[in-house]
Amino acid sequence: MRAAAARANVAKKTKKKDADKKERSLAVIELERRKYKDFLNGINSINELLDNHKIRKQKAKIAIFNYELNYSDNLFRPDGSRKVIWDIWIALLILYSIIAIPFRIGFQIQSNLDSKIFDYIVDCFFCIDIILNFNTAVIVNEKLIINRKEIALNYFKL
Repeated sequence: MRAAAARANVAKKTKKKDADKKERSLAVIELERRKYKDFLNGINSINELLDNHKIRKQKAKIAIFNYELNYSDNLFRPDGSRKVIWDIWIALLILYSIIAIPFRIGFQIQSNLDSKIFDYIVDCFFCIDIILNFNTAVIVNEKLIINRKEIALNYFKL
């Protein structure tokens, strides 16, 4: 009987040890889960801070961009609505030129006075575009260039 009682006692202790190990394991798992959750929350808060910093940095760049361009001597904004409309107009004139000139040459069509005048007007617009590009600020490496000499160098570089 004593042996059976001893075995039962050992079995009880073993069950208790297993239950304690299980509880400790669950506690460790819960602790790790909390640490991981805190870690993720920390990363999310860091990401939020970085995003806010990026937004503030972009706003600061735009403010500096606007300030520099407002106080430059008669330069156009590279992203201004007038410049965009002008570029669309020049693109349409280029489209006209790449269609009309080869058409006239290919079919040997003689130009009348009206088409010659229109072609001269188109050429004048292209000359004005060159002058306008020398008077448009340029963005290089996220930096606004408003120095006319640097703008000209950048224009010739392209």
